[in-house]
Amino acid sequence: MKSIHIYTTWGGNCQEPRGKLKWERQQILFVTDIKNDRYTGEGNTQMALAVFNFESQFLKGNTEICVILPNLPKQETPEAFYGSERKYKVMWLFHGGGGDASDWIRKSSIELYAAENELAIVTISGCNAMYTNWPTFANGMDYTSFFFRELMPLVYGWFPVSEKKEDNFIAGLSMGAAGALKYAITNPERFAGCICLSSCGKAYSLDYVDDGDRTSPPKTQQHNGIANAGGIEKFYYSTDNIRYQLEKRKEEGTLSSLPPVYMSYGEDDHHYEEGLDFKRFAENIGMDLTFTSIPGYKHEWRFWNIGIQEGLKFFGFQSRI
Repeated sequence: MKSIHIYTTWGGNCQEPRGKLKWERQQILFVTDIKNDRYTGEGNTQMALAVFNFESQFLKGNTEICVILPNLPKQETPEAFYGSERKYKVMWLFHGGGGDASDWIRKSSIELYAAENELAIVTISGCNAMYTNWPTFANGMDYTSFFFRELMPLVYGWFPVSEKKEDNFIAGLSMGAAGALKYAITNPERFAGCICLSSCGKAYSLDYVDDGDRTSPPKTQQHNGIANAGGIEKFYYSTDNIRYQLEKRKEEGTLSSLPPVYMSYGEDDHHYEEGLDFKRFAENIGMDLTFTSIPGYKHEWRFWNIGIQEGLKFFGFQSRI
């Protein structure tokens, strides 16, 4: 049996001030299929939130995802709505370092933006694993394999979500932005677009030497990521090196097969200069990248709440921003 927490949010005609959603925890259900067990509440714009805990074959243990789905509208009957077999567009949304599947739910108004567009949202708990395979950690935690070979089939099979490329978008912030960009580049047949907030593909050199500096999370992640790959040479030519993958695609003539990428930074973000460097790199190789920045914002949720709205708007979704 799977444990699922069902929540509903209502915003009426979305007249509530942005960021002030009304929440009501309705019940905890123990079911094997959520498709026919959504709670129905009041209001014109309704969404259901499923907190889904299950044992993962590739992560070697339990993990948790959050799924936001359009809920039963007042003007429809349950029979018509649940029996429609409708499949919704979906955004796979990644958190940053130190976060989990609840981050975007708790710290942004993503549910409101999803409601405005009848868009399904899936968030996962990526630990601090950079959304890559870590065979050397404990019993092995293979996040890339988990995402493509386990999570996507699970969501497509158990939830009313479309598998079509044109209906799938991937996005993230910070560590999650780098992960989203990597997945979009290495599996372009899966996604119609990618939103990267406050992160990009770093520049690596084969001359890299581990200086032992573990004074900050970014440096620790970089050193450990290279060690996990088996050294700088293996890392450099791996899928984790985004710039190498893009250069390789340029040589192969396959850059045009990549989905469009929307990238944005707060101009006071400590990663901003790194973003500008990636922008120049992307321009030089001819990558389909739209780069924006907003003054006065750091590496913070106030910016990411704006950035995700701008990204949705860029890909043709409704946005009041």
